[in-house]
Amino acid sequence: MNDNDVAHRRDYLANILAARTHGNPITTHSVVRFLAQSRWSTAGRNTVRKDLRALAARGLLTAVVDLETGRRIYHLKSQEGRRSMSIDADRVIGQIQRGEVDASADAARRIAARHQAAYGDAVWGPAPTVDVTALPQTAQDWQETA
Repeated sequence: MNDNDVAHRRDYLANILAARTHGNPITTHSVVRFLAQSRWSTAGRNTVRKDLRALAARGLLTAVVDLETGRRIYHLKSQEGRRSMSIDADRVIGQIQRGEVDASADAARRIAARHQAAYGDAVWGPAPTVDVTALPQTAQDWQETA
């Protein structure tokens, strides 16, 4: 197979996806079915994956990870309102939604406390001491200090 044949297959694929997907997600399985009816009927899943990545690199498709299945799917970029997050962002959002990762402020505090306990003042230095009685107590006090 030469480069010209690959280019023709990818052009054909771009045209057929634009004509047949009607806003539906594009999967490796669906593309294998489309190609089965063409002169590239012997194209396997690995070839289709390479073609989909190439079309995404060309800017024709947006690759996302389906949060329900964890599989990579593609959407035509011409669709209105389609989010275009990176695959890593979708993966992390999926982990947060499934409870695999805790990204809350409480989790950050627990991590900071763990680091402080493990490494002491070497992490952030000693905790600052502030004399709160020296701070202005009312709005009028704040205005006088400004």
